[in-house]
Amino acid sequence: MKKILAVALVALAAACSNEEKTIEWGPSQDPTTAQRSAVASSEVTLQGSLDYQASTEPSAGAAGLGDRIAADLSYASASAPGDSSAKFAQDSVRQAWETGTIDPTCVQPTVVGDVTTWTWTNCHVDASDPQTGQAIHVTINGWLAWNPVLRETSWAFGEVFDMTMTSGLDTLTMDGTAALGGKLAVTDTRIVADTSSTAHVRTSMTGPSGNFAFDEDVSTTLTARLDYVADPFCVTGGTLTVVQKATAFGMTEFQGWEITWTGCDQFRIRQGS
Repeated sequence: MKKILAVALVALAAACSNEEKTIEWGPSQDPTTAQRSAVASSEVTLQGSLDYQASTEPSAGAAGLGDRIAADLSYASASAPGDSSAKFAQDSVRQAWETGTIDPTCVQPTVVGDVTTWTWTNCHVDASDPQTGQAIHVTINGWLAWNPVLRETSWAFGEVFDMTMTSGLDTLTMDGTAALGGKLAVTDTRIVADTSSTAHVRTSMTGPSGNFAFDEDVSTTLTARLDYVADPFCVTGGTLTVVQKATAFGMTEFQGWEITWTGCDQFRIRQGS
């Protein structure tokens, strides 16, 4: 009987631990010094994503905006997921657009009415990890569209990558996938954005030091309804919300930020976990 009760208790604990966790938001408050610095970094990232000739070119940096701003704001968090999958999501768009080693014929532009669409079809990129220098093999599929009338960039594409590293007799392999989607519209005074990304990375090691594998997942959403001035760039009103969910080793963590501006360099922040 005791054994049956113990098994039942273990099963109950497992069921409770598998309940879907949701983000919990704290109160709106004045930013700390660290948060003010992190928000300043996120504004630089936001400005960089808009670095294009208005009405003539798409915002190429838009697709990875949520992950890059989450990375900026993480520096002001007590804890941040820091997953390699999050880093992969951040790097995905850079790999898609830095086409120095890509066959230009696999990226095809088409024009329908006012809209120009670039389509990647099984595009292969050989890149280098900026930290380790190891070769990364990436395959890209998807599209990015630019509507100059609406001044809107929209996108939906995915990537698959693999990277192998050796250390002595040990071999470390990383395999990942990323999917990004969303849209960003920019006028002379207004930014409207809704973006999402998901990434999965599996890390495996074989060799004398041990044999193991583990998975990491991260998803990021960004919603922005912002007013701004362009020169010098400054957000003057509106709200930016970023939520990131990371899962590794059976544990799920959230981090989130809701920033509301009332003027240039004037804002309050809610943080989620």
